[in-house]
Amino acid sequence: MGFRADNSCACIAMHDHSLEKRTCAYVIPSHGAELSLERLNDFLLNERKIAKFKLPERLELADAFPVTPVGKLSKKTLREMISAKVEAEIAAHPTHGV
Repeated sequence: MGFRADNSCACIAMHDHSLEKRTCAYVIPSHGAELSLERLNDFLLNERKIAKFKLPERLELADAFPVTPVGKLSKKTLREMISAKVEAEIAAHPTHGV
């Protein structure tokens, strides 16, 4: 099963190890959905006609999205989550000889 239009998705900007901004997609998959970044980007390109330069470069799966006290999506919390994850990945795999 691929990406479906009823999957919940939020895209945010994140900083990668070179401190450039990249797009990260957080997705709450539908029951039984097998998602990948490739499937998501195929869906966005072919079904939603999103420009190639706007496609996410990272996919994170979530059970739920964080919300603000008034019930809106908390992009700030999503940014903090991905920043912590990227920092942990960098710490786990430091570059050598740079």
